[in-house]
Amino acid sequence: MTLTAPPLYRPDLEETKLGEGTFYQTQLGLKPTRKHFFAPIDSTYAEAVNRDAETVEYTDEEEKKVKRKIDRTVLPLVICRYSFNFPV
Repeated sequence: MTLTAPPLYRPDLEETKLGEGTFYQTQLGLKPTRKHFFAPIDSTYAEAVNRDAETVEYTDEEEKKVKRKIDRTVLPLVICRYSFNFPV
């Protein structure tokens, strides 16, 4: 399946609940189901997700929120892991 580039303005896509960054995924239809959790993702769906990710633009405020959320989650795990490596 060949995916085409998104047009500059598509009012029908802007008004959907999916929002920004889902143009190529909507071209494929429903999300494919996998046989089990560790089964590989369909390559056309993975390509569509990657192409959509290239078109999304984040504001500085959104980037700060994501970084802060990652720091709140990952930093405590790193500190715990470090403390368990050096028993007292």
